[in-house]
Amino acid sequence: MDTMEVKPEILERAYMLHHALEYSDRGWSVMPLYGKKPALAAWKEFQSHRPTLGMLHHWFGMMNQNAYNLAVITGRVSDLVVVDTDSPEATRWWESTFPPTPLVCKTSKGKHFYFRHPGTEVRNGRYLLNRAVDLRGDGGYVVAPPSIHPESQTAYEWISPGDGPWYWKLDEVPVFNRNWLGGTAPRVVQMTRLPDANLERARRYIAKIFAVSGQGGHDATFRAACRLADRGLPEDQMMEILLAWNETNATPKWTEAEIRHKVQDALKRGCMADATNVPSR
Repeated sequence: MDTMEVKPEILERAYMLHHALEYSDRGWSVMPLYGKKPALAAWKEFQSHRPTLGMLHHWFGMMNQNAYNLAVITGRVSDLVVVDTDSPEATRWWESTFPPTPLVCKTSKGKHFYFRHPGTEVRNGRYLLNRAVDLRGDGGYVVAPPSIHPESQTAYEWISPGDGPWYWKLDEVPVFNRNWLGGTAPRVVQMTRLPDANLERARRYIAKIFAVSGQGGHDATFRAACRLADRGLPEDQMMEILLAWNETNATPKWTEAEIRHKVQDALKRGCMADATNVPSR
């Protein structure tokens, strides 16, 4: 019985499409690349919203003859910040100095370390702290597996246990701290337990904030936590209010561990929450 031979380029496109769909399902915004450059003239629109499934099939599907690479757009849209070390020395320095993350990608010269976005603007940067360390945050992107480096012809590969971001839950990926690469120390806020009347006002204060997956849900949840932190609530009362808010205002609901991460991140930064652009259902 004859078997049909599948051309290698067809398998490569199928593999790239598979990854693009997996990343999109994870909540990441992606786009095609020519080598390491955007293949789209208007790719910046995907800094604020993710491409549709139809777009992904058009870019990476069988009907497209272009051998595109794949990029993940960083920043709030994907809830991602990526640290790019561009030499073995920079990689060793980063790994020995800063908290580990389970999401790590091998590049041609170093590694990409993926972190959750802190909810406030993270600007892109190059050669930070006089080292071969770049930062990709809001308005940036990184080449992602299974792309091929255009010069070295080596593949970008996940080197995390499980070999892919779909094996990891949100609360297992640490939040990027802007103070790691030079900044002011976080503001310390003295917390005292507030009376019940103040708790009710705090509940009403965040009642109009809704978190919807794929529509800025991470940012909305962090903003709700920031609003409670800025009102001087301690961690236990913030958890009490946010867990109740989570039951009615989050789609899908966060786990308790994920809510606690948002609370602790807000308390560590002492952030002043942005009261504008509060998403609604």
